[in-house]
Amino acid sequence: MTQTRYQKGYLYKTRKSWHLRYRERVRQEDGSVNVVQKSKKIASVKDFPRKGDVMPLAIEVMEKMNIGGFEPDAAVTLDQLIEHIFLPYVDQEKRPSTAKGYRQLWRRYIRPLALNVRVRDFRTFDGNRLLRAIVAQHDLSKATVQHVKTMLSAAFTYAKNEGLFDGVNPMYGVILPKAREPKETYAYSLDEITRMLDVLPQPANAVVAVAAFTGLRKGEITGLEWEDYQGSLLNVRRSIWKGHVTPPKGKSAGTVPVIPALALMIERYRAGAPQAGSGPMFRSRIGSPLDLDNLRQRVIVPALKAIGLEWHGWHAFRRGLATNLHDLGVSDLTIQQILRHSDVSVTRKAYIKRLPEQATAAMLQLDAALAQCATRVQRVN
Repeated sequence: MTQTRYQKGYLYKTRKSWHLRYRERVRQEDGSVNVVQKSKKIASVKDFPRKGDVMPLAIEVMEKMNIGGFEPDAAVTLDQLIEHIFLPYVDQEKRPSTAKGYRQLWRRYIRPLALNVRVRDFRTFDGNRLLRAIVAQHDLSKATVQHVKTMLSAAFTYAKNEGLFDGVNPMYGVILPKAREPKETYAYSLDEITRMLDVLPQPANAVVAVAAFTGLRKGEITGLEWEDYQGSLLNVRRSIWKGHVTPPKGKSAGTVPVIPALALMIERYRAGAPQAGSGPMFRSRIGSPLDLDNLRQRVIVPALKAIGLEWHGWHAFRRGLATNLHDLGVSDLTIQQILRHSDVSVTRKAYIKRLPEQATAAMLQLDAALAQCATRVQRVN
């Protein structure tokens, strides 16, 4: 059967609906292509009683199909796009941690509910319905729902670049459904950090000190080498995640100042560290970069539990640095530079936290100001 380049389609009526029949080339799993007949409902007989009434709509539908083409890839469905086209691209082009995150979102939330709809037919309505179905089945935070939407939007952007559809990305107009508020993230105070450093042995002591007083991410700490340390500066050149070596996130490569107290801690650690002249700053017994998750589980968490401190994750040190610097009067722009954020709004929104004791102190300041105001009023009267 020969596939024509342009199709007019065949319009026919059932008892309640008008349908349009056409042919489509569908790629099989073995790579071969079959021509199959498809039928699509385009209108109800109630709204379009006569064939002449619905014919312009049929012509419009077929024009869109002809513009999109009748090549096999034009029939790609949403699950085929993500599973076989988009995720392999992410594996090759994005950071390994990003690829893992996307695959988790796909397996846990999207794939079980993925609509059997072709990419070129997917509408904003379908995206809205999909997100609502996901939220209805899972207790997700707003942040996670946003991640799902971002992933789907990225998949359609890639599909558009691959010629699988034309037009506006259907996820752009999707309104996020109501979801629970995310839990407040944590920032370690200077008091907590000091208590940690008082009990942690090496190398955990030096690792925590670097995390707390430089704001480096976990992967960046893992990727540190002695050649990156210059006494008053640390060069951030690489990040290591589950054995994958990549450049630092975004445009985060650069230098971070080392305060004298941290330099002293690093030197104390180096004095007893094996092969401290070159290679990984924090290394395992076999010489490979130290697994910080393993260090956390074996050493850090038990030590903190013994003194009544709770572990809040490696990123809590990064937030702690931002918060502690802010409370010392350091400008937000300077904090942004230290944390190597691309936008100061990220620093303000997600990293500078209000600690409970600071909130109490601020309210006490308000109380004192109110008392002074009342005293002035009494003197005037």
